[in-house]
Amino acid sequence: MFNINKLKESSSEIKLLYVEDEEEIRQRMIGILGKFFTQIQIAKNGQEGLNAYKNDKPDLIITDIQMPLMDGLKMAEEICAIDRDQIIIVISAYNEIKYFSKAIKVGISGFILKPVEMDQLLDILYKNTLRVQHQKQNIIYKKHMEELVHEKTIEIERKIVTDDLTGLFNRVKLYINLQQSFKQTLLLLNIDNFGQINTTFGFEIGDKSLKIFADFLWNLKPANCMIYRLTSDEFVMLFQKSSLDEVSEYAKNIHEKIYNFIIDLPKGVRIQLTATLAIVEGNGEELLHKAQIALIEARQIRKNRVFVCRGEPLAAQRQKDNIYWMNRVRQSLVNETIVPFYQPIINNENGNIEKYECLARIVENDEIISPAKFIGPAKLVGLITQITRLMIRKSFEYFSGKNYEFSINITDEDLKEGFLIQYLEKIIRTVDIKPSNVVFEILEGISLTNSFSVIEQLNTLHDLGFKIAIDDFGAEQSNFSRLLDLKADFVKIDQKFIRNIHSDINSYKITQSIIFLAKNFETKTIAEFVHCKEVHDMVAELGIDYSQGYYLGEPKMFITEET
Repeated sequence: MFNINKLKESSSEIKLLYVEDEEEIRQRMIGILGKFFTQIQIAKNGQEGLNAYKNDKPDLIITDIQMPLMDGLKMAEEICAIDRDQIIIVISAYNEIKYFSKAIKVGISGFILKPVEMDQLLDILYKNTLRVQHQKQNIIYKKHMEELVHEKTIEIERKIVTDDLTGLFNRVKLYINLQQSFKQTLLLLNIDNFGQINTTFGFEIGDKSLKIFADFLWNLKPANCMIYRLTSDEFVMLFQKSSLDEVSEYAKNIHEKIYNFIIDLPKGVRIQLTATLAIVEGNGEELLHKAQIALIEARQIRKNRVFVCRGEPLAAQRQKDNIYWMNRVRQSLVNETIVPFYQPIINNENGNIEKYECLARIVENDEIISPAKFIGPAKLVGLITQITRLMIRKSFEYFSGKNYEFSINITDEDLKEGFLIQYLEKIIRTVDIKPSNVVFEILEGISLTNSFSVIEQLNTLHDLGFKIAIDDFGAEQSNFSRLLDLKADFVKIDQKFIRNIHSDINSYKITQSIIFLAKNFETKTIAEFVHCKEVHDMVAELGIDYSQGYYLGEPKMFITEET
């Protein structure tokens, strides 16, 4: 059980700035924070937070990410440009690696996910209030250094750069040593799932384990290496005059030793650890940021491994790309340059175009941009529902008065937001569209959810006269009984089965099974990715009702009758 009194003691003299735009969340969090902090300043957006920071510098900042005028990460970036040691904790609902990478590059001290778990909140508050205290102590030490006698000066300097628990150098000393202009090699080591040790055995056992592990690392370090404790479960080994390959060999050796190392503790507690190691080379403070991003990239593949990063981490480049496309999607929504392209869907029995799928594209300055570039970044910043609204409105306006069936993709985010029914009821009154001509395509992953809200919304769409199609059917964990639960009118057989159906017997058999079951459910079938005559002929021969693909027609801004 977390010791609340310890937090009250560590936070009693700390000045806190809390930034949150949503009133209900703000009031609830203030009620919690007020139990520990006596000095709380409040801001309702990033710009207010930045102004408050400049007027009366706080010791600790807690902020949301998504806010009007200026978001939390931008505010943090502005503040860290003024004071790179400012301690900032971010609270966000986005559990995405891109946000973590951005937060690291900005200099965020802690990251709490919504919904906030109280133990996590108290733990991070406690650790960071201790950091504030340490910063204040360091300032006091530095101010009095010149006044102290030589012996006391040496002792104070030692405390400033030493981790209290392990006796290793700390982050302060690491930053000092990263100032060197020559190339260095940095090994960042993270103990996998160390939080489970604290949760299972308590912080006292966790601290003892860290002390023993630090001693273990110290005894294995080469002469040209310095060791630092960066955070609770992260350690840095900084090498001079060692190549990337030399440090890599050392890392492989120590990784194996960690795997076989047993920590014996009182009361018969025995702990074995694994660790993920990332190795980078370069110079300056950016070397640590580079290593942290490389570690994230390594853990995306799997934990308990050694990852050697040569050049810029892919995660860093992806983050840059994501930021570019996040901004571009925002602007495209403002300018309404996200538009539907219409791909024909052919009736295999008579060869006629009977339907179209509406596919999102960005069209700017004669450039046509595929959704593969912008949909992922749009999800990261919560813009998917805005894209869906725009696609629905533009598609409905385009097909108003036309006797074609057309389909629009809806996402998990759209259904969670719960806006579809009301939005559709409103827009259907302004356009000449029969609901029976509209098909909403949902991904199979959505169709597998047991959420009552999702099923209820899809059933309401049916009741209003709209149709439902399950997209990419068979791509993952197919559950045929969901066809009945969702009252699906169509299944779109995933392209990985259609692509090579004319030459791959397994694709043929799987597709044949899907068709058989769909017919028993009285559900129409659509083949995606029909890219050549051989595939089209095979699809028609199998009795699939409709076909869609570049062989039959590319997505275009206007349907054929208008071109």
